[in-house]
Amino acid sequence: MNPEEKKDIEMRRSGLDQDVQAFLRQVRDANKNSRDGIQELHRNLGLYVVGIRVDGIREQHAGFPKVVAYLNDVQEYILSHLEDFTEDAARQESPVAAGERNADNLYPEGTVNYRVEQRLKQFSEILRKLGKEEESFRSSVERSDKE
Repeated sequence: MNPEEKKDIEMRRSGLDQDVQAFLRQVRDANKNSRDGIQELHRNLGLYVVGIRVDGIREQHAGFPKVVAYLNDVQEYILSHLEDFTEDAARQESPVAAGERNADNLYPEGTVNYRVEQRLKQFSEILRKLGKEEESFRSSVERSDKE
């Protein structure tokens, strides 16, 4: 090969390398955009599912700022950890079954649904305590205002 042919081949190869790199960048960007879009869809779906339930509780306790703040934190935690609540995650992390309610309308101990139900009971107890603290605080403020 003469030097001119080598130079021509090198220029074509260099141009092709640039095109390949640009294409790979576009593929990475497209993958990132699709992952971001899917994550946003999951968050919106989670907000729809969780938000309805939390909104109802939030409305019932609207007069208790600590309870509302706690509910906001719980909702945000759930939304930021949605992958923990998917079937794929449950299957990959442990062979624990979701669990069906038994004749007593209870989930079998050790199932995912049992664990979720227990955690919700803990949240409920915390909400009750926060409500009582808030009520006690309001009563003491009202008494001091009357004096």
